[in-house]
Amino acid sequence: MAQIAVIGGGGREEAIAWSLKKEGHSVLCLPGNGGSEYRFNIDITKGETSEERQANFPRLLEFAQNEPLELIVVGPEQPLVDGIVDYSHREGFKKIFGPTSFGAAIEADKFYSFEVMNACGIPQARSIPCSNLSSADDAIKELSTDRGVVLKA
Repeated sequence: MAQIAVIGGGGREEAIAWSLKKEGHSVLCLPGNGGSEYRFNIDITKGETSEERQANFPRLLEFAQNEPLELIVVGPEQPLVDGIVDYSHREGFKKIFGPTSFGAAIEADKFYSFEVMNACGIPQARSIPCSNLSSADDAIKELSTDRGVVLKA
């Protein structure tokens, strides 16, 4: 049985924590939510800027070393984009599950993922990247069908 921390407080993280507990692991939720069984007031997602959020990273590693944790699972996209895995690896803590900030960019940046998939010939739904309201309105008109249209911010 391992002691595992799950970063985040949303439904995805609760499902991960539930699954890990079901397998017999001891699970700590950072920060968790009102339904989390074992919550700790460490939230690396707080802050308006990436720099403000990154300032919370040392506190997480200190917590990981004091517990001691066998694994940290990062649920939310933003800490991954902010570089929590990169930071942990630089500081010598390798027991963290999630992509580096470079890898997380393909999920976080829809323009980037659109360009990567097009460049690699990966099939995707017909789409039009838009950067302002006028181009979004034009794209809606062009892509709309009797079944509707999907917009991804």
